[in-house]
Amino acid sequence: MPSKYLPWIVGLGFTIVALLAVLIVVVATDNDTPAAAPTTTAASTTAAPATTAPATSAAPTSAAPPTTAPATTVTTAAPSTTATTAAPATTATTAAPATTASTAAPAPRCADAGAIPTGATDISSQQGDYDGDGGLDDFSAYRDGGSWYVYARLSNGDYRLKTELDAAWSAANWDGTLPSPVIVQGPRTLGDSRQVVSVQIYGGLGSLYALFAVESCQIVPFTLPGGGLPDLYQAMGPTHTDFPVCMEPDAIVQQAGLTCGGAVADCPNLDATVTPYTLTRDPARISPDGGGAWTLTVSQAQYQSLVANSCLGP
Repeated sequence: MPSKYLPWIVGLGFTIVALLAVLIVVVATDNDTPAAAPTTTAASTTAAPATTAPATSAAPTSAAPPTTAPATTVTTAAPSTTATTAAPATTATTAAPATTASTAAPAPRCADAGAIPTGATDISSQQGDYDGDGGLDDFSAYRDGGSWYVYARLSNGDYRLKTELDAAWSAANWDGTLPSPVIVQGPRTLGDSRQVVSVQIYGGLGSLYALFAVESCQIVPFTLPGGGLPDLYQAMGPTHTDFPVCMEPDAIVQQAGLTCGGAVADCPNLDATVTPYTLTRDPARISPDGGGAWTLTVSQAQYQSLVANSCLGP
């Protein structure tokens, strides 16, 4: 072989050795990666030697072995997730204060007069709403120890009332005559929710009547504005009749007197004289109508209507 090709052949040999060294290093250091696909090396083409001038022999050059940096593996940790369980809410409960029911009876509004005495006689009673509270009250008259009394026992039970109809009472309200006999007739509704009581306070050839009310913890009679009882009476004869009329539900009371030429019950028409009164409450008053008594002729039917509305009886 000509000596002129010797340097070229030596250079090629060094190149091949260097390539093999690099390949060995790559295979040795790639332990954590899959094997690479086989490398296809194209066949070297040897060019025809060029005709050159005589060359100066160059000193052979040794390639430094390649330096391979150690592979760095980066591991990314998933963020840790800590589950937090909330403590259950606490609700404070305040117990309601205990309620103690009171069973004590209400205090009486008025002084209690007590029960009707066991030795009382001539007792008469009628029920009605005398205090206007919607309940039924008892109103009575009785005799005890020589005196007459009117008495009320109210349905609410918190008090009982009585009034003695003695000489002092008669002197203040009448002509001083002691009432006798005293008989409860019955309740009447006359312009107020508190019913009025019709009471016979004297009986003989004629009978005298008074109206009573329950007011201000007392049993009081309806009296004229100047004092005293009005003339409310019953009298009968062959050709006449007189009696008080309670015109429910109005606050009107009339003293009616009727006459005719024969028996009152048989006359088709009657001559009437009527004295009207008006009732007021707190205090109980019965006042004559300003026009005084008036006269008129009434039919038998009108007369029977007056009888049906009389202040007599239950």
